[in-house]
Amino acid sequence: MKRGDKTLKFLEILKDAALDTADLLDVFITSSYGASLNEIERKAENGQFRKRFNIEYQKLSKNNKKKINDRFHSMVNRLEKCGLLEKRKSNHSFTFKITKKGIKKISLIKNLQKKMGDFPIIDYKNKKSSRVTIIIFDIPERDRHKRAWLRHALVKMDFKIVQKSVWMGKVVVPRDFLSDLKDLKIINFVEIFEITKTGSLKLLTK
Repeated sequence: MKRGDKTLKFLEILKDAALDTADLLDVFITSSYGASLNEIERKAENGQFRKRFNIEYQKLSKNNKKKINDRFHSMVNRLEKCGLLEKRKSNHSFTFKITKKGIKKISLIKNLQKKMGDFPIIDYKNKKSSRVTIIIFDIPERDRHKRAWLRHALVKMDFKIVQKSVWMGKVVVPRDFLSDLKDLKIINFVEIFEITKTGSLKLLTK
């Protein structure tokens, strides 16, 4: 699944109806397994979310439930902090509803997906670091489109170009970014170093 797909599915569903925590968690679980938006919408229309949630979720081990809940709440908190959805108290649960900014985000994600084709959506969470990170790459000409994607990703993460294929910034490298490099099969052409407190270089990509 391309980055941004799950966010898009969340927002598309919330565009038509508010969902409570259990139903939204089911969207999260369903989208994790690559279900199409039509499949998710059909479940919502038929009121199948809660039934499926109760059956499938209870089959999971305690450890897997915790992992899913942690990822779910992390994503919901991120979308809420970005102003894409709002949470309202409803009885003993919460109801989630898309915001006007969230509706605009749907168009933005779709436009990015159209421009980038099969490339991962660049929506990493930027986090400043007290240490300097250096990224060096030498991507073959046959993969020039992947190289262009990488440069765009570095700009979005606030890295600055030092010379043609050397970038630097006080930025925490997101794990999702490393995962995307692996999915694009270019991680072997990219070296990421962190300058430690002692001034030595620590390689992060191996």
